[in-house]
Formats: sequence, C-alpha cells, structure tokens
Amino acid sequence: MTFTSRKSILLVRNPTAGRRRRGLVDEVVRLVRDAGWSVDLVDTAGAGDARRLAETCDAERYPVIAVAGGDGTINEVASALAFTQTPLGIVPSGSGNGLARELGIPFVPQEAMRIAVDGRDRVIDAGELDGHLFFNIA
Repeated sequence: MTFTSRKSILLVRNPTAGRRRRGLVDEVVRLVRDAGWSVDLVDTAGAGDARRLAETCDAERYPVIAVAGGDGTINEVASALAFTQTPLGIVPSGSGNGLARELGIPFVPQEAMRIAVDGRDRVIDAGELDGHLFFNIA
C-alpha cells in the first residue's frame, strides 16, 4: 500500500458495526501506519460519540477524518463535517453500507482507505429533515 503524501488521519470506528469485519479495520490501520501515515483510531461507545469526535477534532492535525462503521456512524460524522473543508473518508463496515454503495466505495477495507487518503474529493448533497442532516436515506 503506497500513498502519495504524508498526513495524519483520524479513524472513527463503531466497534459494534459489522462485527465480522472488525479485524480488517485493524489491518487497515497497520497498513496505513506502515506507509508512513499517522493514524489515530478512536472507538465510539454510543450514539452521538462519532459526531462529538468529529466536531471537536483538530482540523489542522487531522486534515482527513475517516469512518469505519455503518450508515449511522457515517451520518453522525458527515453531519459534523458538512459545510467544512474537512473531507470524510468511508471504510464500509456496517451491515448495509448504503451510502458507500451509492458512492461506489469499495467494500475491501484496504481499497476504501486508499480512496480516503489518496482519492479525489467529491462533494455530495445533504438533505435536512426536522433539523437533522442526512446523506443517503432519511
């Protein structure tokens, strides 16, 4: 796994999403670190944690925030990052992975992480319903 630039990335993981894929995320972290990246992996403990982590994240330290989780965890982080310049990387790890599927993000964690750190930025629409943002389904 090679990357073209050296950056730090915050990887927010929902440890209850896609339990059978948990070890794959650990492997992705090892590969990215071996490639010279600084990766901080933070697990969520409950609803709202992913959003709080993204809202309080130092954007200068972490120019990319990635999520290893399902649509709910991704939605929390995406809601916090909406209307900012911080890109969101997605490592599909949930049971449905609807947003990742619609965006064409690979389900192989190593390939998804490569896109998160070396891919091009894509702007997507957000919807709002009752004061809450959503990105795939409401």
